[in-house]
Amino acid sequence: MTAKDYYLRTPAEIRQHAAQYRRVWILKIDPMDESQRFDGALDRLWDSARLLDLEPPPAMLPAAPWRLEAALQSLDRLIEWCDRQAGRSTREADAKPAPDPPDVSEPDEAAMAWTFLPDAAVYRGVRIPLTGKDYSLLLALVDAGNDSTGRPRAVDANALADAAWGHDEPVELENLRRRLSRIRSAIRRKLDLPSSFDPIVNANRGQYAAWRLNADLRQAKTEKTNQADSITAKCG
Repeated sequence: MTAKDYYLRTPAEIRQHAAQYRRVWILKIDPMDESQRFDGALDRLWDSARLLDLEPPPAMLPAAPWRLEAALQSLDRLIEWCDRQAGRSTREADAKPAPDPPDVSEPDEAAMAWTFLPDAAVYRGVRIPLTGKDYSLLLALVDAGNDSTGRPRAVDANALADAAWGHDEPVELENLRRRLSRIRSAIRRKLDLPSSFDPIVNANRGQYAAWRLNADLRQAKTEKTNQADSITAKCG
């Protein structure tokens, strides 16, 4: 990751990363093994927030003696700060003819369709066993939400690597691709989807590689058979 890529540029980006870290870290059995990642990730969030021309972010809580507890409380405080900035931006936009920015805290269809357990992702009641980095990658794609057009938001390689490996650890792009391919296979297998259906779509390639969740997997329908039949019909 370059120095340019280190900083997050908006409160929405900071909030997205903070929420991802919180959901993954709360499942850690021995957080002391992850102390370097905690420190590096928190530093990146707060460094980014301080550079924005907004009200000062809250201070991080001291790490000792309860490192994980302090990290989670610090993330909660930063998420609240991001929500306040989003509210202020919305109020300012109300006075302009431009459309309001999307509410980053509003749940979308994916939030209703997906849930995450300590050892699996669950899509509308269907359990997809995932752990470790594969779990973190899928969580990052689901948490990305939709863009202003309603299409699933693309997540670039740097953001995915941060979610699964931490920003201090260099990640080969081919390694990331292999793990995404493994997640695709698990989703197809558990949801009885055809091989022609791509659960994780490649949104960009090369230097700016990025991926997004397939739009059909963000629909919170009530019957699994209807969803599978709909996807099969599209692929057929």
